[in-house]
Amino acid sequence: MDSERFLASIIESCQDCILGMKPDGTILTWNKGAEKIFGFRSSEMMGKNIRVLSDDFEDENFDAILQMALKGAFIEHYETTLNRDGTDIAISVSVSPVRSRNEIVGISYIARDITDSKAARIMQQQIELHEQREDFVAALTHDLKNPIIGCHRILDLIVQGKVEIEKQPDLFRKMLASHSEVLQIINDLLSVFRYERQTSYAGRELVDYTALVRSAVELVEPAAMAKNVHFNLTIKSGLYTTGESGPLRRVITNLLDNALKFSPEYATIKVELSDSAQKLILKITDQGAGIPEEEQINLFHKFWQGREGKSYSLGSGLGLYLCRQIIEAHDGRILCSSRLNSGTTFTVELNKDAPEGEVSIVQAV
Repeated sequence: MDSERFLASIIESCQDCILGMKPDGTILTWNKGAEKIFGFRSSEMMGKNIRVLSDDFEDENFDAILQMALKGAFIEHYETTLNRDGTDIAISVSVSPVRSRNEIVGISYIARDITDSKAARIMQQQIELHEQREDFVAALTHDLKNPIIGCHRILDLIVQGKVEIEKQPDLFRKMLASHSEVLQIINDLLSVFRYERQTSYAGRELVDYTALVRSAVELVEPAAMAKNVHFNLTIKSGLYTTGESGPLRRVITNLLDNALKFSPEYATIKVELSDSAQKLILKITDQGAGIPEEEQINLFHKFWQGREGKSYSLGSGLGLYLCRQIIEAHDGRILCSSRLNSGTTFTVELNKDAPEGEVSIVQAV
């Protein structure tokens, strides 16, 4: 058997759909893999235009992909859905131009049925999501229950007259702190619900970003002083963005809280605010133990918490996820860079703006 006949036999017996067609879409080759996927025999399709199959595709890009190939583009492993006799079939498609002497003389169309593997992948994703939700509910229950139990015990002691009057104000302050913690978690849940249903802000205002960063640092400073942690600030003045100051302050405060939480005593946290031609760039760097590389890809996912139950977000696993939702709603992005035993840097990028009538060129502090 010569090489051409041998190659033709390989193509004919291949379980993948392998089609060859003229530039106008006229089908020249139709193998058994094509029969299996599309349900038509070679005798039914030879000489017909590939576009007669377009009704079977739940994809507006079917014809566009063919046009791209005619312009010399290679499309590899494009996943789409074929509806055959009411049944959805997931396929992975590769399309490429066929050349002869640098001239495109046809199109190669290869498709593989990935229904089973895609279903298995979706099932695995659903299992992982279910496990994450179970972990989330367990963590949330713990975080909500403990403060309430503490308050209940204090109130019980007071009702029973077992607490001296002069000691009650201190206990009331502890109860207030516990209730504030519970309220914070509830607000986080409500915020997640809000930001998952909007992609940007309808009501925007000019925000003094420099002042916002400084106020967030001042808010966290008392806790840092108690831990003997120092802030090293490099903050450029006169920087503005457009958005909502409350949620943006919340992002900055959360990142500072995380940096403080994972910083050892007597450490330094660097806070750098700078700008480029169009962006504001905030970097918060701690001297903590760092985050393993395999865990960094999950940092901004909902329900996720770090190793050994130590969360790099709020106890409920929502903090950094919520930060990402807020920043993306402001058309920005948030990034993490970390190495074990070398600390962690979170970077927030937002669009740069300026007060009306002013040029966004300022002097560094």
